[in-house]
Amino acid sequence: MEIEIGKIIQNYQIESKLAEGGMGVIYLARHLKLERIVAIKVLHANFFYNNDVKQRFFAEANTLSKLSHPNIVSIYDFLEIDNQFYLILEYAEGISLDKFIEENISVNREQFAENIFGQILNGFAYAHKHNIIHRDIKPSNIIIQKDLSVKILDFGIAKILDGNINHTKTGASMGTIIYMSPEQILGKHIAQRSDIYSIGITLYEFLTGCNPYGTFDLSQYEIQTKILNENIDFNSSNISPRFSNTIAKAVSKDPFQRFSDCDEFRNDLFSENPSPVSNKYKTQSKYAKTEFITQNHFTSKSESVSGKYIPIFVIVALCTLAFTIYLTFFYKKEPVVISISGNYSDKSVINSKDKESNPNNTITSNSSINIEEPLVKKAVVNMIDAWQQKKVDKFFSYLTDDYYYQSSSGVSRTYQERKNKAYEIFAANSYISISTSNMNVTINGDNAEVKYDQVYRSTTINESTVKKLFLRKTNNQWKVYKELSGFY
Repeated sequence: MEIEIGKIIQNYQIESKLAEGGMGVIYLARHLKLERIVAIKVLHANFFYNNDVKQRFFAEANTLSKLSHPNIVSIYDFLEIDNQFYLILEYAEGISLDKFIEENISVNREQFAENIFGQILNGFAYAHKHNIIHRDIKPSNIIIQKDLSVKILDFGIAKILDGNINHTKTGASMGTIIYMSPEQILGKHIAQRSDIYSIGITLYEFLTGCNPYGTFDLSQYEIQTKILNENIDFNSSNISPRFSNTIAKAVSKDPFQRFSDCDEFRNDLFSENPSPVSNKYKTQSKYAKTEFITQNHFTSKSESVSGKYIPIFVIVALCTLAFTIYLTFFYKKEPVVISISGNYSDKSVINSKDKESNPNNTITSNSSINIEEPLVKKAVVNMIDAWQQKKVDKFFSYLTDDYYYQSSSGVSRTYQERKNKAYEIFAANSYISISTSNMNVTINGDNAEVKYDQVYRSTTINESTVKKLFLRKTNNQWKVYKELSGFY
């Protein structure tokens, strides 16, 4: 039964009906004393005895009460009167993002993308930092106001990671399917990277006017299959590589290949040099479409090589062989020790002629000529990923048996003590997210030092710190033998 226009509910007078959904109706109302315009979300009366629907309604009120951000709609009050529930919300005057897309179909929306999605990512970054995952991100849940400011709506199926509020049964998936991440479709554990996927799909739809997986002639099963198995084909879109590269990373099938958080996503969106996309995509030029590379692409390229180039290949091969023989049997050089840090642009080399001016035979260089540097970084990144995925054996495969941990707060642990603590941490946290920046590597023979800034977020921890890792090369593998946390 609908509420009559003009009816007064406590201090709020109903002025008009705004919208109606599966769970209830939203009305525009005015506070009689404060003259404040609000939106009142009313649960359908026939759901009053439906515990599942009631819990979702309560969950939205509970979630919004924990949030206060300019890009998230605010809650003012929650009322229960005569077996009816009322959610008193901030009124966001504007149009939903899906309507904005429809009304601006002929406009180049890339000019609005940074502003609008910068705000969207700010809002979700804030929610994620409060351990709240939205789980139903889509254009209709985002309001664009007249000044192009953004308000995020509908936290009805949000998940609070550090509390007991989670009204989704194990293995169940909730949300709107064409915006769901693969892990959400499969009913697996989801974290903030699932929301990042949905934002990426929403950004794609904003720029192209259509969802990459949703069409009217596909069944739900067919859509699920496409999301799980097919990559977005940027060939058919007019998205410039600047945005397609960012979207491709955000919607990776593997959650750990996506942006680690919304701050990283936003920074990449605003960057003139966004993160490189998967090897499945190749950028032809700054504003060219993205070319999808298949096995046929390589085959056609190789078949197009004319036989007249064969002699050139033979000459190059012979020269390479002669140079290799010279290096192996005739050229003698002293060992080179290089320290690497910062950006990689200049090149510096030291040999026996430089010994007198540099007796320690060590250089601090902005060069990537030392082939061990990427191997050291790879070992560190893999170790961090293993911790995020809570894979104990894999993580500790990157540590030596004499590994030692020490923090600036006075905590110290041996290899076994750290392993015991890892099991405790993984059991207490439903999700772990780690992002790094300013990573510097110094190499000295078979030893290396890595220093970087780290932001660590989990169900129980939210901190930023400086990490120093000391590695040694053993049996051609770089392993950490000492870890310092919080020492500047």
